[in-house]
Amino acid sequence: MREPTLNCGRLGPSSSRLPKAGFEVRAPRTLQKWHHGWVPAASDTHDTHEAHGGVSPANLRYLEAAYYLAGEGEVIRRARLASWLGISAPAVTQGVGRLIRDGLLRDGPNQALELTAEGKRVATDMVRRHRIIEVWAVVTLGLDWVSADDEAQRVAPVISELALAALYERIGRPSCCPHGNPIPGIPGESAAPQALQRLVDLAPGAGGVVERISELAEHDAHEVLDIAYRARLVPGTVVTVVDVERDGAMVLDVGGSEVRVWPRVASAVWMAERSSPQRAPKGPVGSGH
Repeated sequence: MREPTLNCGRLGPSSSRLPKAGFEVRAPRTLQKWHHGWVPAASDTHDTHEAHGGVSPANLRYLEAAYYLAGEGEVIRRARLASWLGISAPAVTQGVGRLIRDGLLRDGPNQALELTAEGKRVATDMVRRHRIIEVWAVVTLGLDWVSADDEAQRVAPVISELALAALYERIGRPSCCPHGNPIPGIPGESAAPQALQRLVDLAPGAGGVVERISELAEHDAHEVLDIAYRARLVPGTVVTVVDVERDGAMVLDVGGSEVRVWPRVASAVWMAERSSPQRAPKGPVGSGH
């Protein structure tokens, strides 16, 4: 068997597929545990709907969003789920009610929501599927991050465990998605994550290595991933802050090329921590940034 060749924080797109660096980004538009040689049981290879406990694709979106929110350190609330998924508050109330009834979510303190053990299992499985398929789409098909995310949204809920296991082996048993977020539920899964800091909090002269891009709400994800991809802000890239302009735009040295990005993008980029001055984080950035 091949040893893993793709590691977390080091799976960026091929330089041959990236646009020429040096552009200016203007204000944006509005398991089961697997093991070596693992083969799924016959019952796992066909009916993925059953593998998810009969949870509908719509409700899987809620669970996946809850997983991402918790992973980014946010409190899971109904209003935040509505914002994250871009759907109405009444629709979220109904969806959350179904998930509570089915034992996948529960009410927590201060009107927060929590994933139950079963809810976390189902959500983790969906995230595992999504991130493996993203790697396949980038590495094998040569898609950009946005297109890979779209394909993963379509394929993850329906691919069989047999096909997913074979695909996982074929792409070298990656441990992270293309933008550096760990794939859960696989061998060698990271326990304690490395201490990171946001690119937006670095002062001129500071820098480091891009480790990951935050999971983002659906209405933000495509825009930020596209800008990060085109700016070469990909895992493993060395970045230095050259200047911070009055309007908040950051001028960066990205692998030897100058790039200008807005705080909204820089706040989604996590860097390996290093001894360097930090500037105090500013207030929320408007929708045009």
